[in-house]
Amino acid sequence: MDASEMFLIRHRRLHSHVERLTEGLSEEQIRERVHPLANPLAWLLWHIARSEDGAINLLVRDGSQVLDDDWSARLNIPRRDAGTGMTMSEVDELAASVDLGSLMAYWRAVGERTADLVGSLRASDLDELVCLERARRAAELLAEGPVVAHLVELWPGRTRGDFLVWLALTHSYEHVGQADLIRGLLGRPGRF
Repeated sequence: MDASEMFLIRHRRLHSHVERLTEGLSEEQIRERVHPLANPLAWLLWHIARSEDGAINLLVRDGSQVLDDDWSARLNIPRRDAGTGMTMSEVDELAASVDLGSLMAYWRAVGERTADLVGSLRASDLDELVCLERARRAAELLAEGPVVAHLVELWPGRTRGDFLVWLALTHSYEHVGQADLIRGLLGRPGRF
């Protein structure tokens, strides 16, 4: 098994798990904040999808994002970033207004594009360094304020493979763990 095959197995499992995170929950529960410092499930799902879309399509592929296919209007979210650094009131506003059906459709579209890209990569493609300009452009599209400068410092010198694993799997699994905890606080067992 090569690295791309291993990634695709984990990626399919991640996407399947995220699809089930809202099972048995009301729309109100998906949108609510269960603790003052915990993000709502709706926001977490949006953030995971935006992060994968941006990471894969801006850093690994160096192309357009799935979001560019008129998803902002369907999601009812005018933001183009991934939400890092949002205030609590901005998080609540997004969670209240996002179209949940469109959010899950967007998640599936992002996953399909990622799988297509990874299936086309050669092993040597994973070792290619992401240039500073590509990292800067992606940071400016995915973040706001001081987070941009932090990402521009953090991202150069990393390979396409680094971003593939880090932002499309590791980052997403971290947030899935948070989502499972939130499900537990809502009285539903985790789905992982």
